[in-house]
Amino acid sequence: MDDRAFVSRGSIRPTRFGPLTCTSYTHIGKRPNQEDRFVVAPNFLGGEYAFFGVFDGTVKEFAAEYVHQIVLDCLLASPAFKAFHALSPAEKKVPANQQLLCTATTETYLDTDSRFLEWARVNSNHYSSCTGITTLIHLPTRFMVVGHIGDSRIIMGSLGDQGRLVGQSLTVDHKPDMKEERARIEACGGSLTYLHGGKPFIRGGDFHKRKHAMQLNYSRAFGGKDLKMYGLLAEPTVNSFTLGEAQKCLVLGSDGIWDVVNATQSVGVVWQALQQNLLPADELCTLALRTHEQKGSADNVTAVVVYFDFTSAAAAPTAPTTAAAQ
Repeated sequence: MDDRAFVSRGSIRPTRFGPLTCTSYTHIGKRPNQEDRFVVAPNFLGGEYAFFGVFDGTVKEFAAEYVHQIVLDCLLASPAFKAFHALSPAEKKVPANQQLLCTATTETYLDTDSRFLEWARVNSNHYSSCTGITTLIHLPTRFMVVGHIGDSRIIMGSLGDQGRLVGQSLTVDHKPDMKEERARIEACGGSLTYLHGGKPFIRGGDFHKRKHAMQLNYSRAFGGKDLKMYGLLAEPTVNSFTLGEAQKCLVLGSDGIWDVVNATQSVGVVWQALQQNLLPADELCTLALRTHEQKGSADNVTAVVVYFDFTSAAAAPTAPTTAAAQ
């Protein structure tokens, strides 16, 4: 795989890959550790697919580091992905066949989690976990699949009725106090508690009697070995879309951004930055960090921004117009 077509970790200047322009930025904020990781693969398997992901770690970076390294391997190992990839171009346009990519996303998440849990068992790491947001795009058909666990988010920027760019979240945070999530947690013997100004947390078993008991502010995650038996899931919520001319950009970000920036604000910042020849992901993260400063927050921030242009010659994969920085 060409290293221009697959970049993970580090900031990327706006770089063109066929119909996509990609940019990313990550910053430690005021945390002692950088626990965010991301994957950018805009020219995956010769440009037939694009894959993007952001993984936000808890209890240091172990889960996010491991997950971001193996997630594409798990996708390639997915039986549903193999089945879709083996189809003819005409068969890949059939909606029923495209659903294989939705199944592949679920298989990828569960396999990734299983592999990390085995690593955690061998290394006695019971507590490290991470959220995950991913998007897999089949570029010839513009079919896009979004998967997520936890509280990072994916925002779509689309042209509204007045020709203005509107941001819409394609994910809904998995929180322990959501009806379905809480029912599963309590059925597994876990519990719900509210901390830090009313935020809901999942707890497992007799929390106060365990030496290093774990609690999480989200109810689905990779890892979190100590909480899996109490209802913590790695099964993603999966949605699919066919990209049209109205869809202009996609923003994937860790919760350090969404705690202080809303959906429409985020796409406005990255779209204006692109028009002004600035660095869009950097501008978005800088806005979040500036707001952190005002509110006394300290989280890591990571953004991956993707722009779409499926018109004319842009529809075929091309060499990037700027060098990708690692």
